[in-house]
Amino acid sequence: MSLFTAWKNEVFYQGACLEQHWMILDGALIERLEPELIRLFCLQDAKLQHFNLFSCSRWHELHEIAPVLISYHPDIERWAQQQSAWRFGLIFKSNVDMEMLINFWQNLMACEPQGLEGALARLFDPVVFKHLLDSTTLERQQAWLGPIEELWLPDVVHEHYWHGIPQQLKADLECSNTGSIFTDQEWQGLSDAARFYTELRLLAHMEKFYPHRLPTGRVAKHQWVSVHLQELIELGASDERSAKRYLNIIGRLGDLRDENSKYSEIAKLLKRGAGPLSVRLAEADFLSRQYAH
Repeated sequence: MSLFTAWKNEVFYQGACLEQHWMILDGALIERLEPELIRLFCLQDAKLQHFNLFSCSRWHELHEIAPVLISYHPDIERWAQQQSAWRFGLIFKSNVDMEMLINFWQNLMACEPQGLEGALARLFDPVVFKHLLDSTTLERQQAWLGPIEELWLPDVVHEHYWHGIPQQLKADLECSNTGSIFTDQEWQGLSDAARFYTELRLLAHMEKFYPHRLPTGRVAKHQWVSVHLQELIELGASDERSAKRYLNIIGRLGDLRDENSKYSEIAKLLKRGAGPLSVRLAEADFLSRQYAH
């Protein structure tokens, strides 16, 4: 069962007590994040606390694109939405002090599964965190959430927050620097998050080059891309380069699933042609260009 329910309010803030509410903003998505937070907000309000989460860590040299932990304020939320709508980071409630929160988030970022030593675990990314939490058990949800009492994750497709209140279960999870700390189900969740971002990039490609092929509405557009990416996966490929080539063919000619269409030659080539799929895609791409002109 999912931890989350849709939070339909346009913004998080609804007049609640905010003393225990925090935000993590993603410096990879918001240009000059920390200097702007200081200039626009922290210098105006001495009660706001903030911390660059790459400080005093192995990623300190990347501090300019670091995630920043900061006290919640509705003006900061509105500004973050303007900078990176529904992707800016996340909001959470916790009653522990800032030092403990810094330690918690830095430990999460330092989780190193086998084979990915030295990689940054972007669990402060709302898409990654939601897919991870949705993929695991109630006990491990609580362990991953640690001191977080409530969580609000923005959804870039549906354009609302997902609201989660973890059950208070006894759970313990160690993010160590050796070994894999993700279960198979959690790995699948992280893979699904990666696919979600692939779909977003493919959607941006289609909106730029073939907008007339897309349905109306953000959710329907994303579902359209997801369906066609699944078609490609069933053919035997899932990499983004092949996906763009496949969608380019559809962009020029339309739906290829009907082998009785006037482009049945291409549909049959992709499904049952000889040779590797990469070669068949290249040939289908060439033929689609000829048909389109």
